Amino acid sequence: MRILVIPTTDWIRHPVPNRLNFIFDILAEEHDVYVLHFGLKRF
Repeated sequence: MRILVIPTTDWIRHPVPNRLNFIFDILAEEHDVYVLHFGLKRF
């Protein structure tokens, strides 16, 4: 299965792993997990 993760926060560069890290690390052992990473700029 291919899974696309669209995080609501800056999940990749955050210094403390959250529960999504652990959930998708486990899922990635048997599935393809892709994380959409985009930069947000100030208004």
